[in-house]
Amino acid sequence: MLVTAHELKLHFGHYLEAVRHGQTLCITWRGQALAELRQLAPTAEEALTQLTTQGLATPGTGKLPPYTPAAAKRSAAALILAARDTGIA
Repeated sequence: MLVTAHELKLHFGHYLEAVRHGQTLCITWRGQALAELRQLAPTAEEALTQLTTQGLATPGTGKLPPYTPAAAKRSAAALILAARDTGIA
């Protein structure tokens, strides 16, 4: 929705209510687009709540087991040499 800076100043409450309901305003000044007024994006917490409500996400418990990397049985160099010897690489 296009609105002049002067019109926005005169009827700010009306336009703020329009933004609350999802409208995006393009504010013009002297015939040139100057700014855009729109709702803020939801925070991560709000987005997660919304996804949970829709059944698209399940919040975690925050209790993960400690990470233990798998022990390498052979070094990368040994694997490369073995691959050369067998004709794989």
